Amino acid sequence: AVHAQDGGDRKRAAKADVPRQGANRPRAAAKASGAGQDRRARRGLGQDGPAGAVARPPGREGHALMAQLIASALPAAPSAGAAPVARLHEVQLRYGKTTALDGVTLDIPAGVMVGLIGPDGVGKSSLLALLSGAREIQQGRVEALGGDMAERRHRNVVCPRIAYMPQGLGKNLYPTLSVEENLRFFARLFGHSEAEQRRRIDELTRATGLQKFLTRPAGKLSGGMKQKLGLCCALIHDPDLLILDEPTTGVDPLARAQF
Repeated sequence: AVHAQDGGDRKRAAKADVPRQGANRPRAAAKASGAGQDRRARRGLGQDGPAGAVARPPGREGHALMAQLIASALPAAPSAGAAPVARLHEVQLRYGKTTALDGVTLDIPAGVMVGLIGPDGVGKSSLLALLSGAREIQQGRVEALGGDMAERRHRNVVCPRIAYMPQGLGKNLYPTLSVEENLRFFARLFGHSEAEQRRRIDELTRATGLQKFLTRPAGKLSGGMKQKLGLCCALIHDPDLLILDEPTTGVDPLARAQF
């Protein structure tokens, strides 16, 4: 889970030539955490749902189930000498005259959660987008899941095994589609049967407290609920590499433990 609390790259244009979403198994997660907390996280999720239902933190059962879902995406701790799930070597990225990344060299081990921490504007989101294949590599080498992300053939093979939840509330969602329609869309992209779609949707929405809001359009959700739905969409195809950029922005402190 890559979790950057404050975004430094909101206004920067991304050059994307491959799908942002993808997914299947050694799982690694990146969490980039910035300095400040979004004030909206303190407002909670108190938004009316169908038939006057109110969204609340899902309680012990939901927290336990969500923890189980995340844990199932991560194998046991890697053995010494295991190949990294991703690797960067002398990576540089510029936006005009501004240098976002300057000679970054980094190995990300497989089978663990990795946190990327830093203040606003230091290139955390840019680095994550490069790892996911959603941003063009300008200089240096970026490897993920055993190959060079600069090669289109490799991206076409591994991007379906990568899940990328970009920075910003609901950026990986379709606002006019309902919660269930968004989840079904991503599940169908990766070839899940009708029965498997139902099982995964029920499991994920029960864990996140979204089950009461399956018919609500994503654009009508609160910020925290959008983030939960975005996480569900990222997890629905069981990715090998899970990249989350600021996943708890807008999420109340109680529900934040689910991430």
